Amino acid sequence: MAQLLADITQKFPKLYKRYFSIKHFTWNGIKQYNRCKLLWSDPRVDGGKTGHTKAAGYNLVASGHSHGMRLVAAVTGTGSDSARNREADALLNYGFRYFRNGTFVKAGQPVTHVQVWKGDADNVPVVTHTNVVAAYPRGKRKQVQVSAQLPNSLVAPIAKGKKMGTLTVKYGNHVLKRAPLYAGKKIGQGSLFSRLVDDVWMMF
Repeated sequence: MAQLLADITQKFPKLYKRYFSIKHFTWNGIKQYNRCKLLWSDPRVDGGKTGHTKAAGYNLVASGHSHGMRLVAAVTGTGSDSARNREADALLNYGFRYFRNGTFVKAGQPVTHVQVWKGDADNVPVVTHTNVVAAYPRGKRKQVQVSAQLPNSLVAPIAKGKKMGTLTVKYGNHVLKRAPLYAGKKIGQGSLFSRLVDDVWMMF
């Protein structure tokens, strides 16, 4: 449920805002209230889904947004409606207090370059198509590592937008984010002479 709500907020933000934040609506003359009570008590919360089963108890998945960071809290196994609200709010408070969002790579900004053989350029810039944003523990920005998994070299021609590899953002052993990497520009074939020279160099 946490993954589902996270995907909805990211892939369908307009629909999420339109439907999940509604506190109440009237249908057939009956006023229906949203069961996610955090919409009233926590201004950061803008949507969620409640539930109750014998096996899972009172459960709640809720999402909130503050200072450019969105969090999703999931709670199961509580004994009452008020308990699930209290525990979910505690999780959100913890997340907003001890974590923050950071932009580690901007869309279109070269992350690195990959060597190109037989091309009209010696290398190709590697970029992401979207900003790479990840949440990390406050005060630990310098401990976040960004690495790129790419081939050592390529042979022209290379189309702009060709998928090249993967960018990984890690904090310790925890992967915070992965994003695809693409060729930032088109690399055409080099001259006949330059290709012959590269053929020789590629033998060594």
